[in-house]
Amino acid sequence: MDVGLFSELQCPREKPVAEAYREIVAEGELADRLGFRSLWLAELHFTRDFSVMPAPQLIAAAIAARTRRLRLGIGVYILPVHHPLRLAEECAALDILSGGRFDFGAGRGHPFTRVYEGFGVADNESRERFDECLTIVRRAWTEPSITFKGKFFSFDDIEVLPKPVQQPHPPIYVGAVSPPSFLSAGENGFNIMCPAQVTPIPVLKEMLTSFRERARKLPSRPRTSLLLPVFVAKTREQAEGIPRDSIMSYYEVTGRLMAQLFQRKGLPEQFKAYDQVGGVMKDLTYEKVLREFAVLGEPAAVRDRLLYLRDELKLDEVLAWMNIGGLDHEQVSASMKLMADEVLPHLNR
Repeated sequence: MDVGLFSELQCPREKPVAEAYREIVAEGELADRLGFRSLWLAELHFTRDFSVMPAPQLIAAAIAARTRRLRLGIGVYILPVHHPLRLAEECAALDILSGGRFDFGAGRGHPFTRVYEGFGVADNESRERFDECLTIVRRAWTEPSITFKGKFFSFDDIEVLPKPVQQPHPPIYVGAVSPPSFLSAGENGFNIMCPAQVTPIPVLKEMLTSFRERARKLPSRPRTSLLLPVFVAKTREQAEGIPRDSIMSYYEVTGRLMAQLFQRKGLPEQFKAYDQVGGVMKDLTYEKVLREFAVLGEPAAVRDRLLYLRDELKLDEVLAWMNIGGLDHEQVSASMKLMADEVLPHLNR
């Protein structure tokens, strides 16, 4: 099983945003030296307490210039708010700059960040816009020129340059939280990224079974990546104590933003899967997080839990979210080093 890292780049109010940017670049450089396979960066907008990373491709480009092996993923681009031709151009450029180390993640984003409102896109069009945008991006990467007439975009004989280094195109991952998203990814042969920090493992297992059944007749098996909070320390007490405030800050902010969404306009029909997320946030305790939504512990305990999840969910990769909630950079770095020394050798076999 491969092991990568993930970040939404939360930044405590007392920390300068520029400092958080310097730290995530440094963590990318460290991940490359330590042998992590990948670093995935989220795209998030308009919500200071939730994230300060609206342009993850720029951070990925900075890290690409400082690394040699680390794969760089955007997890995920919020497709409904992008122009697909501009997105195809930028992603191809990032693939070139990284020497073919770019992974393309596609999703519809979190409705509670007001991303649709901010960009003037109707949230009830999100699924149709997602499908149309992804279709255009793939064609723009693989066809000399593209002619397209759709519901939201139309153009005639447009040459999209540059083309990606990876052929026929960079790997495509879909970030999924709802059964329809899992089924669609399986039917289309996309790799899948599962957010375990808000979805119980039994629910994920059921949706992944459906995903694989839909993909069963494809010529190659799509990859499955699991995203969840991970922290490694020398003792269980340290591993659970050090990130406690940061982890619970993430869940508190998420729960508060979701409650504001429900009060303001209710949940858009196309995001009904977030009903489940809202249920998770209600009366969530740290003890429940430890039991169901995170892997925190000394190296042997983290190794054993990740191996269990690998076998239970048939995983290809775990994406360890170590800096969740804006955890201190030095503590994140120490956890990364300990994981590389004492956990990765048992998972990469």
